[in-house]
Amino acid sequence: MTLTIVITITGSIFSLLFIVIGYFLKTVHNDVRINTSDNGKLKGKVELLEQKSSSDLKLMQEMTQMELRTMASSISILSANVNSLVMVLAKQNIITKSNDIHE
Repeated sequence: MTLTIVITITGSIFSLLFIVIGYFLKTVHNDVRINTSDNGKLKGKVELLEQKSSSDLKLMQEMTQMELRTMASSISILSANVNSLVMVLAKQNIITKSNDIHE
């Protein structure tokens, strides 16, 4: 009879121990599964952000190059106009000096 009680108590303790260990293993398994799923989602988001930042960078480079071309063209036109102005002023100065000499 004592042996039966000891075996029953030991069986109950082992059963309780297996239940507790099983619960913790189930919890760990679920946590790992959720974290793995979240990790995959986050990796996808990171890749999307990398693609977006890469495309934004390319767009900024293209816009900068376009602005530089526009500025270079404007500077070229301005330089030509300044050159024309200098030539006109030089001719007027030469004409004015020649008129002063003849008078």
